[in-house]
Amino acid sequence: MASSPPPLPAAAPPPPTVLRLRGGELHVIGWPEALRPPFGLRREGGGLLGRACLAGTVLRALAAAGCPHENRVHPPPLAAEDVPPPPRPAPAGFDAWVANGHHGLLAGLADGVRLDCVLAAVGHTRARLLAVARDSAAAQQWRAALAARGFA
Repeated sequence: MASSPPPLPAAAPPPPTVLRLRGGELHVIGWPEALRPPFGLRREGGGLLGRACLAGTVLRALAAAGCPHENRVHPPPLAAEDVPPPPRPAPAGFDAWVANGHHGLLAGLADGVRLDCVLAAVGHTRARLLAVARDSAAAQQWRAALAARGFA
């Protein structure tokens, strides 16, 4: 009786694609050969280089293709104790922002609702953020509103 050949060992998973910032540019190391790089990236050295704003596009392309990756561009998430408690109920427009992949613009909101949206977004994503105010008076309003909620 002939014996069957031993099973082939499972192929090792590919190493993850790594995203970094280098000299203000996005540096992508280990791009999968079978995947076409997004427009705006150029081959240089052992990787791909492009504008830093392409990081989101690169991450979405890798995720859609199911490719493992390490994002070293963005800072690590906030610690749980640094995350503000989410406002209840969720502010107007927040659920639509989440459903749209955290993209979009909420305009024409009252000051309190605007602050609730920002705090809800930080609580949901645990990400740091940059709030841009139209002038120094608006910046002072933001600081006062955050201080009133216990954030210095």
